[in-house]
Amino acid sequence: MTVKQEHTHYNRLIHEKSPYLIQHAHQPVDWYPWGKEAFDRAHMEDKPVLVSIGYSTCHWCHVMAEESFDNPQLADLMNKHFVCIKVDREERPDIDALYITAVSSLTGSAGWPLNVFLTPEGKPFFGGTYFPPQSRRYMPGWPDVLNQVYKAWNDPEQRQKIEASADSITRNLKQHLSDPPSQPSQTSISLETIRSAQEAFAEDFDSTNGGFSNAPKFPMPPILQFLLTFYRFSEETGQDAQLKQKSLYMVSSSLDAMAFGGIYDHLGGGFHRYATDAKWHVPHFEKMLYDNAQLISVYTRAYQMTRSSLYAGIAKESIDYVLRDMTHPDGGFYSAEDADSVPPDANEANPAKREGAFYAWPYQEIRTILEEEMGQQAADLFCYLFDVRESGNVAQDPFGEFKGQNVLHQIHSIKEAADHFSMAEADARHLLEKAKRRLFQARSSRPRPHLDDKILTAWNGLMISALAQGATVLDEPAYMAAAEKSVNFIHANMYDPDANRLYRRWREGEAKIDGLADDYAFLINGLIDLYEASFQPWLLEWATRLMHRFLSDFIDTSAGLVYMTPQSFDPHIAFQVKDAIDNVTPSAASGAALGLVRLSRITGDPVFDTAFESIFRYAGGQMARFPKMAPYMLMAAMVSMARHVHMVITGSKNSPDMNRLIEAGRRAGGIGHSMVVVGDNSDREGLSRILPNSAEISLPEAGAAVQVCFNQTCRAPVYSPEKLVEQLETAFE
Repeated sequence: MTVKQEHTHYNRLIHEKSPYLIQHAHQPVDWYPWGKEAFDRAHMEDKPVLVSIGYSTCHWCHVMAEESFDNPQLADLMNKHFVCIKVDREERPDIDALYITAVSSLTGSAGWPLNVFLTPEGKPFFGGTYFPPQSRRYMPGWPDVLNQVYKAWNDPEQRQKIEASADSITRNLKQHLSDPPSQPSQTSISLETIRSAQEAFAEDFDSTNGGFSNAPKFPMPPILQFLLTFYRFSEETGQDAQLKQKSLYMVSSSLDAMAFGGIYDHLGGGFHRYATDAKWHVPHFEKMLYDNAQLISVYTRAYQMTRSSLYAGIAKESIDYVLRDMTHPDGGFYSAEDADSVPPDANEANPAKREGAFYAWPYQEIRTILEEEMGQQAADLFCYLFDVRESGNVAQDPFGEFKGQNVLHQIHSIKEAADHFSMAEADARHLLEKAKRRLFQARSSRPRPHLDDKILTAWNGLMISALAQGATVLDEPAYMAAAEKSVNFIHANMYDPDANRLYRRWREGEAKIDGLADDYAFLINGLIDLYEASFQPWLLEWATRLMHRFLSDFIDTSAGLVYMTPQSFDPHIAFQVKDAIDNVTPSAASGAALGLVRLSRITGDPVFDTAFESIFRYAGGQMARFPKMAPYMLMAAMVSMARHVHMVITGSKNSPDMNRLIEAGRRAGGIGHSMVVVGDNSDREGLSRILPNSAEISLPEAGAAVQVCFNQTCRAPVYSPEKLVEQLETAFE
């Protein structure tokens, strides 16, 4: 039985702002935040350090906290024998990357909660993920682990082995995570590597259900972005026609399956973290900003290519979700919503949270709500479309959390439903939208999942990109305004202009933690995307300033390595950790490479060319052996290889002539195209700080003009969209 503590006690975490750390602030464990105080005590008392890493919306983190860290007897054991540190992996992904790699090497797998034991010097020697409060078959109990580590540490012979093992593990980690290759690659990313990656993803592709794995099934936006770019690249270059069609098929099949599956919130918009099954039906219900930002970008790009109304609708509904439920009043975007919440029918004396309680539905509740207000036909239609059953529709439920519950997933099309009920398709669609609005309203009265309201620069950068792309492709000015508001929030609250330095996290008025590499990389791309939507010169100027800071702090251009942190960032981490492998988000190296290519195309600064070429050389050597390791990097490489056309559009800002030329340039633009817009003298003043020749650009006396440049040669200005398109089509003939 779990022993719950009243909130009369608190530890050092009470002074932190991280929602995850605050969740542990009232526990009897004597938690420290990561830092000097904890390691000084470990040295002074000669105790091992226990580092426990997680995040506020992590289901199994909650479970272990309730079972073990809330238990006074287990907390006493931890306090007597260890110096205990709590880390929010979203605030400090560098610490997480180091120690999750260590635990993976020790045990063969790792996840969260991550519990790792260190020497006072920060060297890992043992670890694991979730441990139950008592031993179970094949799983040691937490008190047994604590006692065994304590006894080994205090046995001189075992202690010697522990320290030797910790030294060896740390050396291996440094070689794997930090050191450049012994023989650096002299060749960049090749077309053959790009083809190999496409073919490898095709082998992984689930042709029945979409996606690139069996259960569990993650959306993996970097793979989808790579495949969309591969399609466009092949279309422009005329290469790999067969692979081109396969790429678009893999993307569209996956997007269709996710849009209809339970991983998508059909009532409120937005995507859950991943599906626990192969058919995208039953998700892990937490919602992350980084997932939704990237998927909005993917659906928006896919709509741009296919004109599928489904993709436009999913992108819009997901943006609406973020703006409604995940946005600070001043403009920053929150990090996540939990998977667990209190069920609507919970016993007030014991309101235990349950996975998906906010999102799942009993059959009778849906029928009652819809029949009373809309009639039986509406209830019948909704249940038919979304597989709502009296006994529940979750077939595999090992923990019994969804007994008698329905996780909404659309198993029929509107046309099929209309035919089934002998209705006009338009009438069926109207009835469905009305039913969804009514159920959304009813769901809104339920206890909401916990909101992780910290604001992270990196994830906000991804969302700024999504909104900027949505504003232009979906023609929604409100999205532009939201992106601009977020940029202004970050500039005002999470940026030190004197030092040209970003902060990673803001919450409740406090900006803290020097920005990591992904903060710079993702925000830079967001600023470029927003510039290409609004053409405000200060955005491009700020992106360029941040990129110069990035180059000085995070990249070893001689080896092409991008590190998560600057050198000497943290004395308690023995070495910089490189960030080169894409996962559910792009690596900082991939994001930086794309930003460098784009800024190079716009500004012509050779420093940016040198930097991205060095990253591509390192990646080229690694990806020749492991082509799937960084699909977003391959996307950046294709952008660098594509035919580059530079358009300079001048004229009266927001005039019809100017807008027509901008729209024509966007429609005809390829993946290697860039655009600069100069509307008045204030634009030229801002652009002159990054584009030296912009001071010489003259504005037309009337209307608007565009100059097309390619192969370092500019053609004479033209004044109509038709002439612009003609020049773009013949630029490389």
